[in-house]
Amino acid sequence: MEVHNLETLHLGIDFFMKEIGGIVAQAAEQGRDDLNWEEIEYIKKFANRLVKEANMELADVAYLLPEEIPQETVIQILNGTGGTY
Repeated sequence: MEVHNLETLHLGIDFFMKEIGGIVAQAAEQGRDDLNWEEIEYIKKFANRLVKEANMELADVAYLLPEEIPQETVIQILNGTGGTY
């Protein structure tokens, strides 16, 4: 099993979010309020990949975390909002 750290998870998610945001920004720069079919399909594809990537990364991280850490703390750590243990 390939193990990733939290920094890798953050970078992976950022990549997909930037790609999706770039498509929306490009449409806005062109003065469009709506996305065309190709853009919508591309965003759907990237959103699905984002979810799969996040699930794989979180599964790897959860595998490494001791069971005695409270779930709330784990969520805070993964969200980057504190949660030191």
